[in-house]
Amino acid sequence: TIIVLQLPIVRASEGHRRMRVFALMGVLFAASWLQIAAAGSFLGHPEVVVLLGAGVLIMGVAACLYDAVQGPLVSDLAPPDLLGRYMAVSGFSWQLGFIIGPAIGGFLLGLEPAALWPVMATVCVLAGGYALVLERRIPANVRRNPRRPAPSPPDLVTETAS
Repeated sequence: TIIVLQLPIVRASEGHRRMRVFALMGVLFAASWLQIAAAGSFLGHPEVVVLLGAGVLIMGVAACLYDAVQGPLVSDLAPPDLLGRYMAVSGFSWQLGFIIGPAIGGFLLGLEPAALWPVMATVCVLAGGYALVLERRIPANVRRNPRRPAPSPPDLVTETAS
């Protein structure tokens, strides 16, 4: 999904407000978690493959939206002399998620196995809503994903008769 849809989704996000794209991403991630939870109720039936496939597809689209906004936003917010540090902190946030995510997920699964999916869906929706709240704190000049510049027309050399 990501390989096929990444570039079309990046192009579709051009000119759109970044925090709204993040909010949509949160809703799609939540939908994917709920889709995967629904698939669990069909274990042993052929429908489980379709439901899991749909959940993975939705998650892939959400990941494409994330990639279309997050890196460029960090880059645009960073002062030029601190760009490397901003990007490093952004990368660290991913690593932190990979470290604590399984621990939190394992804890939730131990408490109540069926609770993991709706809890994660709720977290995703809340994060999407929080993105909309944060939009006011982002400088106006970086609120929208930039558009690609229109291609320049080729230089036409006109010959004059001597």
